[in-house]
Amino acid sequence: MNLREDEFISTLTTQFKDNGLGKLINLDKAKKFFKLTEYMLAENEKYNLTAITDPKKIIALHYLDCAPLAERIKPQKSVIDVGCG
Repeated sequence: MNLREDEFISTLTTQFKDNGLGKLINLDKAKKFFKLTEYMLAENEKYNLTAITDPKKIIALHYLDCAPLAERIKPQKSVIDVGCG
């Protein structure tokens, strides 16, 4: 990955705040997003999961895209995003 954890977290939290989603992110969640991104990029090497491999674009096009839905998910419920690309 081209981005260090601290840079990734800074970018992620800034983008969430700039898009009015700051209340949905905290340090613990940001660290989980970083780990998810590391894992996704590693698996992408094996399975070609996504054409988006720039961490900043992953934040904008994967995470920010679906974050507003988080407020609509009822407690104790699960959701899966099955891409159609």
